[in-house]
Parts: sequence; C-alpha cells; structure tokens
Amino acid sequence: FDEVHKDIVNGFAHFRFEMDIDNDPLRPILYLYELQIQKTAQRKGIGNKIVHLLITLGKALEMEKIMLTSLKINENANTFYKNFGFELDPSTPSKWGIEV
Repeated sequence: FDEVHKDIVNGFAHFRFEMDIDNDPLRPILYLYELQIQKTAQRKGIGNKIVHLLITLGKALEMEKIMLTSLKINENANTFYKNFGFELDPSTPSKWGIEV
C-alpha cells in the first residue's frame, strides 16, 4: 500500500458471533455476513488476509466453526472459500432441496 491511498477503504468484513441453532447443545460460531473488496483492489491478497484473520480469531475464541452464505451462481466466491477449506454445512438450504 502506498501513502497516496492509505485512507481508502479497499475492503471489509461484516461478521458477528452467534450461537449455531442447528446444534443441541448450542455452539458458538463466527458468521461472516459479507466480505467486500473494491473491484480495483481484488486479487491483491486483501480478501485472503481478512479471511485468515477471521479464521485466527475464530480459533482463538474457540468458535465451533465459521459459517457464511455464498450463492451458487457466484463461482469466484465459491472457489475462493473452497480454497480455505470451507464446505457445505449440513444446514445448507440446497441439501434440503431449496435452491439459493
């Protein structure tokens, strides 16, 4: 990053800590609601750094897992998350015949 662009927000993650209601007993999870990277800043490692930070945070706080929602049509995002080891959760709507 250079000094000229130091005040520009190139990306952010919107996440929160929740309880996984599909488990009994309830278990804590980190839910990633959004990962947004400016078009001009994509493919420069910013998303990787953010996801690595979230994974590290989730482990440090003993979260059961990290969850997110990604539409099937968003192939780039799906490939991105699969490269981190994300996989379909048993509670995913498509496993119940619901397409999203």
